[in-house]
Amino acid sequence: MFQTHLANRIDYRIEYSYVASCFEEILNKKGETVSLTIEESNPYHLAYVACPRNDWGRKMTERINEIIRKARLADEYRKIMEMWQDEDGEKRIRKAYDEIFMKTGKSVSENKKWHPSQRR
Repeated sequence: MFQTHLANRIDYRIEYSYVASCFEEILNKKGETVSLTIEESNPYHLAYVACPRNDWGRKMTERINEIIRKARLADEYRKIMEMWQDEDGEKRIRKAYDEIFMKTGKSVSENKKWHPSQRR
């Protein structure tokens, strides 16, 4: 689909800017697309790890959260979050990272008022 766009066979697509940046890099087409930010969109996307609802699952979840709490202090971890962002996306990620992820000592999912597990 991205190559179809680059071949001018479609006029535009709605896509996350970091996806476009990734394809530009992979296809050696850096700077050949323009990304516009949808202001209402979150600057980050949550990732989840599914564990069974038992003692092992709770222990694994606690272990993963602890690893993330420690890793996020490293510049290398932040760079991973920024890797495929365009300039605007990088600014938005840094702002959310500093204001949410680093200030509270909790993961982004722990800071959300609503969590997918509350769907039931």
